[in-house]
Amino acid sequence: METTPPSFKRTISERSNSDSSESSSPWEKRPKSLVEEDEVLQALNMAGNVSEKLDKILGEIKKLEKLDAIETTLKDLTSRLGNVESTIDKMREDARAVDSSIKGMDESLTHLNKEVEELRGTVEDKDKQIEYLHTQHLYLESYSRRENLKFLAYRKAKPALRRGKMRLAQLMFCVIFFMMSMALGI
Repeated sequence: METTPPSFKRTISERSNSDSSESSSPWEKRPKSLVEEDEVLQALNMAGNVSEKLDKILGEIKKLEKLDAIETTLKDLTSRLGNVESTIDKMREDARAVDSSIKGMDESLTHLNKEVEELRGTVEDKDKQIEYLHTQHLYLESYSRRENLKFLAYRKAKPALRRGKMRLAQLMFCVIFFMMSMALGI
């Protein structure tokens, strides 16, 4: 810390001059060298006061520089915060889009599951129909084969002989029908 120079003050004594009728100030009556010395002393006193004031001003300037640095940092933080907020807003929009997309996919999946269940039911019905048609086809084949049996040398014979041939034909029919039933699994 700077030390201020001691202040030098001169004491001025006033003489009263009753003879003089003029009212002049004592400063005017002083010699010129004393006036110059007084001015130098006043300048030195002012210099001491100026150095104190300069120290105060420098302190205030440092405070202002710190405030400027803080303001710059604050502006930087504000811009960064704005960037972060815009990024967060974009993320929220993306999240909303993903949520709506997921909801749409869930609805589509539910609809597709219903269609798959309906198609499974239809496939089961078609399988049953195919099984039934296969059974009918085998039955018709066996029926057709029964109808295609030809008994050769069947003459109109006597009723006793005719009955024996009829019994033989019925027996053959039963054997063929039994074999067809076994093949069909009926």
